[in-house]
Amino acid sequence: MSFKKILLPLLLAALLICLALSAAAETEVCPSSESTNGLHMWQLQTEQCAAPTCYSEGRMVYMCSYCYQIKQDFTAKTAHTWVITAEAMPATCTMAGKKATEKCSVCGLERGGESIPALGHD
Repeated sequence: MSFKKILLPLLLAALLICLALSAAAETEVCPSSESTNGLHMWQLQTEQCAAPTCYSEGRMVYMCSYCYQIKQDFTAKTAHTWVITAEAMPATCTMAGKKATEKCSVCGLERGGESIPALGHD
């Protein structure tokens, strides 16, 4: 039997198991006998949470007090926080100008600073 014939069914089985576990994690029914109403009691795990930034999503992590199942909620990245690092210099008829340069105070990304051609004479 070839390696591919063995590997493909194993990968497929692993994928199906992952999908089943993922679907089970989304249910609100708690398997613990300690749950009085059969539902999870989610507690925020603040030490595992992260606020969103311009370079990463935010993450809220919850754990069920009864069965210790974990669930996560993600929030979208935020916009960059631009700070001007070099003022714009307008072009004149004889000298090229320059657009303002900005830098994100969170991630350090820079933008701007492009050259503006001299305006010339009419």
